[in-house]
Amino acid sequence: MTHPPYSRPPTFAKDGIGLYKQTAKKLEWLYQTSPVQKHKDYAYRINRCGPTRKHTWYCRVKLCPVCMWRRYKRWQARFYFSALPALHEEHPNAQFLLLTLTVKNVKIKHLRWTVHAMAEAWHRLTQLRAFSCLGWIRALEVTRTADGLCHPHYHCLLMVSPLYFRTSYLTQHAWGALWQQCLRVSYTPVVDVRKTRAERFSYLIKPLDLSLNTDRSALRPYVFALTDHLHKIKLITAGGTLKRYLQLSQIPREITPSKNVPLHSIHHDGYKNQLALGEEIFPSADLSPEEKFLLIDSIAERLQRERGLSRTEALALIKDAM
Repeated sequence: MTHPPYSRPPTFAKDGIGLYKQTAKKLEWLYQTSPVQKHKDYAYRINRCGPTRKHTWYCRVKLCPVCMWRRYKRWQARFYFSALPALHEEHPNAQFLLLTLTVKNVKIKHLRWTVHAMAEAWHRLTQLRAFSCLGWIRALEVTRTADGLCHPHYHCLLMVSPLYFRTSYLTQHAWGALWQQCLRVSYTPVVDVRKTRAERFSYLIKPLDLSLNTDRSALRPYVFALTDHLHKIKLITAGGTLKRYLQLSQIPREITPSKNVPLHSIHHDGYKNQLALGEEIFPSADLSPEEKFLLIDSIAERLQRERGLSRTEALALIKDAM
């Protein structure tokens, strides 16, 4: 008896993307069973996606877990290494809100129409005078309910002025009324808004949950339809001041390591602490922005784990050591 590819253990278990590679194998098997040639082509591309011993190749399939992981890492690199330092310097007193906007659950065949309607409603919302935000980042997430329906919703990071809570404050009920008005629906949609920090940006950019561990007979048409309905749909967009900060397509050089420079020490509070990275150094070959970010991100996670630092503190230490 032959087992489908997704039942085999991941071949990149020691790498950071091993879990995503294993999930990609499940998606590849589903695409292989599709009668549509386009889906079969996706399966062939996903099979080749990911790092090998000699090079890395990405398939750029919309729902590929490896490519989604890479895409969101690139967004993290642009935000944490490009936008956030400039934000703290130019707007040190800016406040941030985490806003979640939902709509009613819909059938998969109505997903594309619903996503377009949500985008139009968001545009109307940003044009209102009550929407007193300096900048915003909006991420679309689509989850699958237990009864097989789609639950599309927005996660938004809003940048507001320090005077927002004195002059322009909107309650959760007021946000719900505005979103209902912009959606042009008769029901009251569920809305959640809370004060947060800019570092919560990573909460917005998580890969789509494909629910690949559910019943295959019901999952197969869902994945095929989700692939078609999200084709050429932007999952993450930005506007206002935050869009200007995110215009850079690569990590600025002043906060990236130069070639062949070992990250041998970290300076903090006047004390020199060894980072104990062994012989790990930055490779001599030119790295892409996301590869540089992945390397710095792994060091930051190690500092957080071993020294109990926050992510901001870890990144600050790494920047000082460059």
